[in-house]
Amino acid sequence: MIAERQATAKMINQSHPLRRASKTLPFAISGALATAIFVADTATQADIPVGVFYVAVVLMATRFCRVWGLTMITAGCIGLTLLSYFLSAPEAPDTPGVVNLLVSIGVIGVTALLVVHGQSAAETVREQASLLGLSHDAILVRDMRHRITYWNRAAESLYGWTSYEAVGNVCHQLMQTIFPAPLEEINAELLRSNGWEGELIHTKRDGTQVAVASRWALQRDGGGHPVAVLETNNDITGRQRAEEALRESERRYKSIFRTAGVSILEEDFSLIKAAIDELKAKGVEDFRAYFASHPEFVRQCISLVKVIDVNDTTIDLFNAESKNQLLDSLDAVFTPETPETMDAFAGGLIAIAEGLSLFSAETTLQTLKGDRRTVLLAVTLPPGSSKLDRVLLTLTDITKRKHAEEALRENEEKWRGVFEHNPTMYFMIGATRTVLSVNPYGAEQLGYRVDELVGESALKIFHEADRAEAQRNMTRCLDELGKVASWELRKLRKSGEVLWVRETARAMLMKGVPVILIVCEDIAERKRAEYLAAQVFESSPDAISMVGKDHRYRRVNPVYERLWGVPVHMCIGKHVADLLGAAAFEQTIKPHLDRCFEGEEVRYTEWFTTSLGRRYLAMSYTPLRMDSSRVEAALVVVRDLTDLIMISEALRTAQAELARVNRVTTMGQLTASIAHEVSQPITATLANAQAALRWLAGQPPNVEEVRLALDEIVKSSNRAGDVIGRIRALVKKAPPRKDRFDLNEAVRDVIALTRSEVLRQRVSLQAELARDLAPVSGDRILLQQVLLNLIMNAVEAMSSTTKGELNLRISTEIETDGGIRVAVCDSGPGLDPQSLDRVFDAFYTTKPDGMGMGLAICRSLVEAHGGRLWASANQPRGAVFQFTLPPESDETASAPRAR
Repeated sequence: MIAERQATAKMINQSHPLRRASKTLPFAISGALATAIFVADTATQADIPVGVFYVAVVLMATRFCRVWGLTMITAGCIGLTLLSYFLSAPEAPDTPGVVNLLVSIGVIGVTALLVVHGQSAAETVREQASLLGLSHDAILVRDMRHRITYWNRAAESLYGWTSYEAVGNVCHQLMQTIFPAPLEEINAELLRSNGWEGELIHTKRDGTQVAVASRWALQRDGGGHPVAVLETNNDITGRQRAEEALRESERRYKSIFRTAGVSILEEDFSLIKAAIDELKAKGVEDFRAYFASHPEFVRQCISLVKVIDVNDTTIDLFNAESKNQLLDSLDAVFTPETPETMDAFAGGLIAIAEGLSLFSAETTLQTLKGDRRTVLLAVTLPPGSSKLDRVLLTLTDITKRKHAEEALRENEEKWRGVFEHNPTMYFMIGATRTVLSVNPYGAEQLGYRVDELVGESALKIFHEADRAEAQRNMTRCLDELGKVASWELRKLRKSGEVLWVRETARAMLMKGVPVILIVCEDIAERKRAEYLAAQVFESSPDAISMVGKDHRYRRVNPVYERLWGVPVHMCIGKHVADLLGAAAFEQTIKPHLDRCFEGEEVRYTEWFTTSLGRRYLAMSYTPLRMDSSRVEAALVVVRDLTDLIMISEALRTAQAELARVNRVTTMGQLTASIAHEVSQPITATLANAQAALRWLAGQPPNVEEVRLALDEIVKSSNRAGDVIGRIRALVKKAPPRKDRFDLNEAVRDVIALTRSEVLRQRVSLQAELARDLAPVSGDRILLQQVLLNLIMNAVEAMSSTTKGELNLRISTEIETDGGIRVAVCDSGPGLDPQSLDRVFDAFYTTKPDGMGMGLAICRSLVEAHGGRLWASANQPRGAVFQFTLPPESDETASAPRAR
């Protein structure tokens, strides 16, 4: 809205020609109107006082003429009226014409008198308004709709709008007034009391805000109705800022007083001042001697001090619960029993007597709980003529500092003892590289006395080849004061023997003079260890390397050149993928390296193609953390296991062949049982076939019975095929393999294979197989071989006993670690405790015709699957043979799915 008004004002100011035209136009209209009235009056013969219309000319003249000009125009209109009468009058004057003339002249004269009187009153108002315009207060007049009708020069200067721009606007909208109370309440007060005073916030034309003290006066008409409001505004922005600054200063002072880190007490010393002035009147001049000889006066003065206020730190210092406990007097904390307190207070009295402006001392005060505090006391005294009724006393608690100083002195003694007797070499070197100080141990390690090194050049105790480096290191320390530096160099003992040391140094200013403090550590043993480690690294038969987190080689030993066909110096900085191949790196090496960089020690074996051909390598990745807990690199050790794995494969092949022979032998022992097992389904098949023929020969043939007989023939044939299939699977020659299979199903197959032998020996067999058994990974045939051997051994052992029932229990259960345990429990004669540990040895047997290889083969087969086989006694009699299989790993579990 303001912008629109400013634009309107700008348009009005640009239209000066129109404004000038508007000023000259009334003159022309008035002249034309007077001429027209004169012509009409002269030409009209009717009894009409046409001259009355000259009133319009007089009224129009009031807009551009003052009193004198209006008088002249009135006289001219009367003259024109008279001239018209004489020009148009008949030869014999008549009464109506004279009356019309007099009426016209009277109306013109009366109108002129009234207009002149009104102009005089308006002139008076204008003079009064001009006086308002001279006021330094911003004055405006507004009607009851808040529209501005008057705007003085001070208002123009304060707010930036001209009178022309302001008049006609709603004042509160123009100045965006912020009221201290709702406007409705202010208007109600104005109407009730005809006035209102308060502080307002106005926004000037440039957008800045100004605070004003505003006074409103209500004007009423003759009927008592409100018609206008005279508003006077004084700029109080500066005063408000000054008052706010004063209030802020007071708040800051109070805040400082209340929260200062030192104790501050505001005290009244006026009674002490009066007592000292009385002593002066009595002729006392040497107050120091007077107070020394009159301690009772000093004690009395303590009670004369009145405490006016204290800050929070004072309350804490004296262990007070509130401020009130410390107000009134100092008797609670300034105790006469403490000599230091009395001396400090006497010093303050002397300062008052001698007119000093400041007194300070170190003294001891007592808290309200009886604790002692060492404080720095300072009193600021006003000039001597003051009453000393408001004196600031500050107390700085230095109890801890005193304790710290005592501790510092003790520490100095301790550190001097450390320096003198510590089994570490300490040196202090000056800016000229001379030895300023050395501890006895440091001198002794080099074969010198302390006085033989102090004052000598520090470079002479370095190996000749390292002196230049030592000189540069010391110069760098002096150039970088305060920065810690370290290096490893060789020192020379007095005997000429070389001593490897690690020095940690820092230069500092001591009494403004730069010195270098050096701690020297003997690292001769570490150097020897590093040498030996380097020899092990270089001469190891395994390939050893260090790989950074960027997957690049930092160091390799010579084996890499033989294994990968790349010179050692070319391996340094080379990416692992460039040496071992991108496919092997992405699929195998990188995942393991990343695990190592996360802090895990990784080991695995894999077939790799090298310069020596296809090799089976065992890889181990060890995290190297250097000087921090963050892994910096990986130590990679590669061992060639190709020859070993080939021997192992040959051994496993021989072992598998031996196991197959054992299975065949076992099957030979089961020949009668197998024949019985196979003959049953064959006999059943023959019987069912004969029955079917009989049913077919009937008249009519019984088709339904024939169908049932044929179903039985199919079942018997499948049962015979299953028996033969299990036998063939168990005795066939096949390479070892690892598959995931259901162990319970494999156990059931072995039980079915041995059922006839078990029944023949009158053995009661129970199977307790765990539910929800997870698949196991391994060679199904080999594990069935183990279970078959254990069952046949148990049946054979029970066949030789005649005591009690013959029970055989086969069970599977899940171990706590997720593995699976298989147990074969019998009620036979049991095992000899003395030979319990030998039953799994090769060629050991208790059978007259046994070979002693069955259990040995079984143990090797279980261990090859990562499990364990053992034997124990059964209760109340018999033996228990158990073996475990480890839980299936994630890699093994995902292998079948990967295929």
